[in-house]
Amino acid sequence: PLFTRSSAELADFISAHKSAKSEGVVVKNPASPYSSGRPASGGNALKLKFWESATVLVSEITPHKRSVRLCVSDGNKNLAVFNSIIHLGSNPALIGFTFRPLTVQRDTYKNIQETGVFTVNHVQEGFVGKAHQTAAKYPTNTSEFETVGLEAEYLEGTLAPFVKKSTIRYSCTYVNEYPIIENGCIMVVGAINALYLDEAFIAPDGWIDLAKANSIAGIGIDGYVKGVAPIRYEYAKPETKPQKK
Repeated sequence: PLFTRSSAELADFISAHKSAKSEGVVVKNPASPYSSGRPASGGNALKLKFWESATVLVSEITPHKRSVRLCVSDGNKNLAVFNSIIHLGSNPALIGFTFRPLTVQRDTYKNIQETGVFTVNHVQEGFVGKAHQTAAKYPTNTSEFETVGLEAEYLEGTLAPFVKKSTIRYSCTYVNEYPIIENGCIMVVGAINALYLDEAFIAPDGWIDLAKANSIAGIGIDGYVKGVAPIRYEYAKPETKPQKK
């Protein structure tokens, strides 16, 4: 450790480390007690970073070459409520959802284009109001997570954050998009990579009970409805009559 007796000595110390291309320095009150781990700025310690850091995702491995394609995250956590998500197939597992015309800034669309990944998080009754509020037109550099009071969570190195309180969540990779010429909307297709939920929601045949998960469905732009115990039928065949499971 280096102890300085004046602001001039401290300035020289910082300047010397900048010239040496150091990552940064930590200035600490010598009378303060020791604490393990990386110090955060504030209190008895002041962390000065000379280099900018970034979060990156390997989005593509170049075949037959020793190179990869990286996506850089700007650290801004975007969150928006959608009620247009539909099932597009099971093998591979695909979903689709629509964006309104890009006549204004669509941060979710921009983030998906830049990173190639996104997450889908079911809304539950306990935070439906907060989820609805994410539809507000906040400035681009505003995190809806922080603004509405929902906690973000990162799982297994996924660049896109999850909603921690959601009981059914899945990570997706961007696959393709299709313009809807008639109204200017865009349908985005995503592949499901991983699904996170409590096994108590899964029936023996693999069916997921959304009522048990307390998932909420959206109706229009401002309506929400809670799921109830579903009525299930056996697979329909021409020679059989409808039969409940």
